[in-house]
Amino acid sequence: MLADKGRGTLRYLTPLEFERLQGFPDDWTAGFPKTVRYKMVGNSVVPAVAEFVARGCRGVLTQDAIASAP
Repeated sequence: MLADKGRGTLRYLTPLEFERLQGFPDDWTAGFPKTVRYKMVGNSVVPAVAEFVARGCRGVLTQDAIASAP
């Protein structure tokens, strides 16, 4: 939720705003009902985090491959 202190109101973020915050392309979940869009983005892994984990795994696996080579 976002607060508008000037008016004293709250509003929910839109699915598009959630997609942008998570690092997905605009309208990544377009074509689905709004509630499904919220769930899709909420249950997803942020692309930048997935890339970070994959790079770490690659580094470990590469080291293991080098260490176990005859």
